[in-house]
Amino acid sequence: MAIQSIGEGVWIAEGYLNDKGMKFPLRMTILRLDASNLMVISPILPTQEMIQDIEGIGLVKYIVAPNCMHHKFVNKFAAAFPGAEIWGPKDLHDKRPDISFTDVLDSHQVAPWSAFVDMVSIHAKPPMFEEVIFFHKASKTVVVTDMLFNFHKFDSWFQALIARINGGYKRLAMTRLGRVFFNDKESLHKAASRILTWNPENLVVAHGDIVVGHAHNVLQEPLAAFASTNS
Repeated sequence: MAIQSIGEGVWIAEGYLNDKGMKFPLRMTILRLDASNLMVISPILPTQEMIQDIEGIGLVKYIVAPNCMHHKFVNKFAAAFPGAEIWGPKDLHDKRPDISFTDVLDSHQVAPWSAFVDMVSIHAKPPMFEEVIFFHKASKTVVVTDMLFNFHKFDSWFQALIARINGGYKRLAMTRLGRVFFNDKESLHKAASRILTWNPENLVVAHGDIVVGHAHNVLQEPLAAFASTNS
């Protein structure tokens, strides 16, 4: 699938993960760092059309797995862009020794893209462990992976039923399952407060609809409880 521009220096591409007979939609995000270099977050299975589109806009400098769940296509994507560095959280290094990581993704350290992209992390129980959230400064775009879902359209009645049960039906929310895993209140408070402080205009989620132009307003309700010091 071709990539799609959603703002200044931000592109997305849609994909799917087939797991146990279920087809689950995924989204990859591409961020422009400078005049030539790109950062790819949550890579999906690359197609030849996608590779050509990306090569037409810049050089893939960094391939980033933001948590321990979005890593399935890292090696295949890296094979298409062999000059790129591969970054992922520490626990993913242990989980996927077959991936030749360049370095550890750690929001507490100064990353080589820090002039262009800010980061904050939330801690989770296994098998998720941690998720890093990104803020692309030039476009004021927040990139979230599994912290928040925003499904409004469903491929089947079964997907809609699961969304209703999980608490993410036709709204931006942390699901019930997400609340089980992302149970570290301190890191949730820090991340939610930081995201709101960024005052983002756009929101890209890995699962569900993106928000363009009014992300700060949309994020207020789902993040308010976490941003509160009493949460």
